[in-house]
Amino acid sequence: MPPVPHIINDKLAIKQCPDVVKGLGVFATRVLSKGLRLHAELPYMIEQSRDEAIENAGEFYAGLSEYDRMLFNKLYAGIQDIVPYRRVVQIHTSESMELDRATNIIKLNAMEGLGAGCVLSFIASFINHSCVPNAWAEWNPNINAVTIHALREIQADEEVTISYFQEMIYLSKAQRQQKLACNSAESNGRRAAMSSIRHGLTARFGAGVSTVNADELYTSMESLRELESLIIAEGLHGLELSSVLVEQAGILGHLGDERARRIKLSHAVQARNLCLGPGHPSSLNLANRL
Repeated sequence: MPPVPHIINDKLAIKQCPDVVKGLGVFATRVLSKGLRLHAELPYMIEQSRDEAIENAGEFYAGLSEYDRMLFNKLYAGIQDIVPYRRVVQIHTSESMELDRATNIIKLNAMEGLGAGCVLSFIASFINHSCVPNAWAEWNPNINAVTIHALREIQADEEVTISYFQEMIYLSKAQRQQKLACNSAESNGRRAAMSSIRHGLTARFGAGVSTVNADELYTSMESLRELESLIIAEGLHGLELSSVLVEQAGILGHLGDERARRIKLSHAVQARNLCLGPGHPSSLNLANRL
């Protein structure tokens, strides 16, 4: 029998996924608007890397309060792990408190690439992966919390998903297969084109924009516009899209088109706010450049 949904707030709940193989997931309890902050929570732990987090698993677990330990024990520890599906009264202390299980929980649930090394938080750990996610997770140092924002409108009872490598959109097909990803032929073609464009731009601007002549700037602008279109076609409305728009704004500035620069930069601010919220330091810094 699936566990009773765990209500997180007035927007989200943890419950069994329709595809039982996926286990538990986070679902919208009502229609959630694009750009809405869905949740913010203090992390259990912050380390420089996943390896450090795993190495410190025993010390970390021993230092948890009884309540935090109870929540921690509900996290996923592998495909053979049934502890998260049991009611608390059914969990035997010995099976939920083994060091190996705590290590596996950290290994499988801690997230890297959020702007804070490696972070483990409770609610974010239940959010499943999608190659076309509808939400973005990020560390906000201003509030010392992991935040979740909606990248598009999310319908009531729709699963909330993030990309487990949301800031690594240029991975090759082989790299994505080695990790975890969706690999349709159409998507693979777009990703390969995105990677090729990004490598070309990196080579062209290796010495800085100021060293590139006007013709090369126009060529680069076309490449960035194509890259923007490919990113949007992939449904990757994340920080890289914002960065591509910032690059376009930079070129427009060098070409002397201040009006177009400000318009493009305002679009970049909107894209960044969508992922991080307007109060995030990165969003504020970018807005100050308008």
